[in-house]
Amino acid sequence: MARGKYEAKKNGTGDPPAEVSGGVGSPSTVGSVALPTATGPAATGRPADLPVLGIVVMSSWGWRILAVATMVALGLCVTFLLDGHTAIGGIWAFIGLAWAFFTVRLWRMHLAWDSGR
Repeated sequence: MARGKYEAKKNGTGDPPAEVSGGVGSPSTVGSVALPTATGPAATGRPADLPVLGIVVMSSWGWRILAVATMVALGLCVTFLLDGHTAIGGIWAFIGLAWAFFTVRLWRMHLAWDSGR
């Protein structure tokens, strides 16, 4: 999603860069100092800030892959609990819940970054 409708706003590429024209008079009447031309990211706006966790937040694949890992961990938990291995099942339940917490946190950070807050 970040490469679609929000890319121009975040990268500052939505508007053409501002330029300083030479004006109506000749350069000799204006003075000997040449006027600087505005180019680069400062002219079009500030580029998007990088999130705290960087590309993991910017990409939606980070939380999606972690969500799949969470489902695998909870599946292992159920399997071990049904086989009678309560201790190992409890460990996998703890791991699955911890991964689920980080999945939801990454998902919310991605939504906040994608909406531009």
